[in-house]
Amino acid sequence: MNEHYMDLIQNAIDPQRAYETLTDITSFHRIQATPMFHEAAEAVVCRFREHGISASILSFPADGKPTCTSRRTIRAWQVQEAWCEIAGRRLSAYPEKPMSIMPRSTACDYREQPLRLYLIEKDTEPQEGLDLTGCLVFAHDLEQSECAWAMKCGAAGVITDYVTNRKRHYDSLRSTAFWWDETVPDKYFGFVITPREGDQLAADYRAAAARGETLPVRCYSDASFFDGELEVVEAFLPGLEPEGEILLTAHLCHPRTSANDNASGCSAVIEAMTALKELMAAGQLPAPRYGIRALLIPEFTGSYEYAELLVRGQAPGKPLAALNLDMVGGRASLGYGPIDLTLLPYSLPSFVGDLAWHILKDVSDRFEDFSTDEICYNIKATGFSGGSDHSVFSDPLVGVPCPMLGQWPDPYYHTSTDTIDKVSPSVLKASALVGATYAYTLAAFTGEDIPDLAAEIRQRFLADLEKLRSQVRHGKLAVSTYPHMASARLSYYLAVAESFRTFCPQDLAGSQASADTAIASLQEELRALYAALSPEKGPAGATGVKEYKDANLPLVAPEDPRVFRRTFLGPIDDSAFAAKCAGCTELFQSYLKNHRWRIPGFIQCEIQTQYYIDGHRTVAEIIDRVISDLGYGDVEGLTAYFGFLEAANLIVPA
Repeated sequence: MNEHYMDLIQNAIDPQRAYETLTDITSFHRIQATPMFHEAAEAVVCRFREHGISASILSFPADGKPTCTSRRTIRAWQVQEAWCEIAGRRLSAYPEKPMSIMPRSTACDYREQPLRLYLIEKDTEPQEGLDLTGCLVFAHDLEQSECAWAMKCGAAGVITDYVTNRKRHYDSLRSTAFWWDETVPDKYFGFVITPREGDQLAADYRAAAARGETLPVRCYSDASFFDGELEVVEAFLPGLEPEGEILLTAHLCHPRTSANDNASGCSAVIEAMTALKELMAAGQLPAPRYGIRALLIPEFTGSYEYAELLVRGQAPGKPLAALNLDMVGGRASLGYGPIDLTLLPYSLPSFVGDLAWHILKDVSDRFEDFSTDEICYNIKATGFSGGSDHSVFSDPLVGVPCPMLGQWPDPYYHTSTDTIDKVSPSVLKASALVGATYAYTLAAFTGEDIPDLAAEIRQRFLADLEKLRSQVRHGKLAVSTYPHMASARLSYYLAVAESFRTFCPQDLAGSQASADTAIASLQEELRALYAALSPEKGPAGATGVKEYKDANLPLVAPEDPRVFRRTFLGPIDDSAFAAKCAGCTELFQSYLKNHRWRIPGFIQCEIQTQYYIDGHRTVAEIIDRVISDLGYGDVEGLTAYFGFLEAANLIVPA
């Protein structure tokens, strides 16, 4: 990779401009599928266009109707005014305190006929058949989803003071929304208060109860649901060829003031695109072969919609790879963790994760500045996990390998104190540099770039094998299993090497020849490393006395050769099962009760299982591969998962 190009990009990125963009974004209450989100989207489009970048808004239905996948769309929602007053004390008020009204709350008017407050705490047992008509439930130090049973008992709404860390966030509001019952999105309303206010309210409630009294609740919400639009902002820097492009993604949604999550990702993407545009317009960067497209989306809902366009061949372009930027600007001096590169799943082999790590290390070295409050650009790399839009694009059915830049721990995550002062312009600049360099390197990639990345791939392969060998030495993995898992790793890394061909065009002089040579050399080195680590014997000194629970492979009886194909894009949206087919809710609850909680790391196991269902692999092969990839799992539980997916019509025989 050309260090000169990175120098140019670093000099072109303006941290103050990026910070101003972030500040503008945080002035909007960016709730998905709302007029407020539309205002933010329009502002961002204007920001792109001010810098000469083509940009527009893509619209998708937000009508609450089931889709052909495992999920349903959300309905559009808006709120004009909302407040809650308990015993004469106003605790919540919108728009003064944006997070004090739960998004997706229905309208209510109890100004003249007050409700009664009903307290639910951690030790409150669910009481079926309890009549809570005319009550507002107070979920004291509880998430609102934990008192869903009270809603079924007739409660009109809920108020909660829950935060993940009451000591740190005693005066903060937590970002809380009604996502837990999308099948009845216009039935309940909810308010949010701070833990300090909640503790006082609980004390007032108990005092009133001791006097034989109740606390009156006056509240009002001018909110409504309607058939509207879910919007995605896209901006594009064209390449020399019409086919192929690189995506930079970030989610634009979240409440007003939310800064690191994820105005930081959006501003970093905008700044990356702006710097590249300026450099190419000035002739300092050659126009790349492939285009570069930015997508600023409502988290998950927007990426699902765009991914469906990709699968149907209706998207504006054909992406070859992506990078998701999700929380990338927090100040280390305030307790924010390192920038974490989330790598790809084993089910989608690609070198782009290694490229992102190579660039991230280079950027970190460039930003070791002990003269500022940011000691350095701390970084780390972790294996694949879900939790953001990268998991949609990295679904092999979508086929867009998408690592993620994130930041954890985030001490102000999903609270009203995630404000612009928590974001560092220098960290923001570094993250924008990673995104811009990643996108431009891939857009201009040739076979001559491969040797620089071969060392990263060899090192990661060696680290993977050493991790397996360590597990054997410590009795966490059976000696007899090591050869099987080591062989699976070799197959994966050989496929990673092959993935270079996607970016090495046949018609570019010298590119294909240099690619063939570099790929063959890398694969030969990988096989040599594999052979040198004695895969048939396992690590020296391993006794294998303590067999790992799921290590004895093959994992499924060979007489179970079923093959399925998916009817959905992953990861599955649990909350939408009821919209898929009659009885799905009961099927899912049965799976939860009898199997899910017994599967170690069930979230990862389920996602990886979904990814491997391709219409070709058998159930036995998939479960074998999932547990081999992750190093944990449960054969019986994952077999039951297939049963649930089939019963719910989420998979069908191939």
